Amino acid sequence: MKELTESFRQFLRRDLIYIIGGSTVIYTFLYKFNQIHTFDLPIPIYIFIAGISYVIGIASQEFFALIFSPVHVACCVLLKLCCKSKKNSNNVTIENKEEQIKKELPCSFIICLFEKWSGKQFSSISKIIEEAKINDFETARIEIYKDGDDFINAEIERIVSLMHIGSVMGPCFIVDAIFLFWRFFLPKAGTPSNIIDIWIAVVSISLGIFLLIYKRLQNVQHLQYIIKSKIVINSPEYKKTNNRMYPTAVCHEQSKNP
Repeated sequence: MKELTESFRQFLRRDLIYIIGGSTVIYTFLYKFNQIHTFDLPIPIYIFIAGISYVIGIASQEFFALIFSPVHVACCVLLKLCCKSKKNSNNVTIENKEEQIKKELPCSFIICLFEKWSGKQFSSISKIIEEAKINDFETARIEIYKDGDDFINAEIERIVSLMHIGSVMGPCFIVDAIFLFWRFFLPKAGTPSNIIDIWIAVVSISLGIFLLIYKRLQNVQHLQYIIKSKIVINSPEYKKTNNRMYPTAVCHEQSKNP
């Protein structure tokens, strides 16, 4: 029963947003072709529509991640080609720590935007390596989930959930706006254009772009919180307590002060 409850909680936190986002796309598509009807449907049909909505939500997220990241991908490939690596006597590649961390950080524009938005300064490369002792963020995430207290893990989960909302609902709102613009500028024969459609489309596309930017900001906040959490977990005070509930207040204070 506990496993079932946990699975349902995970579904509500991670997967329900796909159904909501996909449902908005389906509804807007039907609205474009004047196929909105109010009638009772069998429960299996609703389950089928929810499944389709789920797939559309995932597809929208992945499609926008694909088409809006070519510059980022190109920069990463260029960085890999240009990055010089050293080899030790055992022929094992040793990458420069600073270069490895820089590869995992967002671009300077997003970091600058985060600093303006949050009023906090993002951690320096030296602080990430020397104080937080982070070589790569994926390993740091695993260590935090293993060694961090319940407050730290819950806070990171909250930030990840906000990133998830932005990455799913942002693309879905933009797709909604495309259908509304389509309905307004290329109306179906016999269907008059409605000025309200254009206003809703403008609001929808603005909200979609905002959510995509917000997702990027939450990504930076996620990395910042990982850095602060690692500093707390590495502290002698935390290790002395030998329990997972010590750094709640300390980590919260660390997250406020760079």
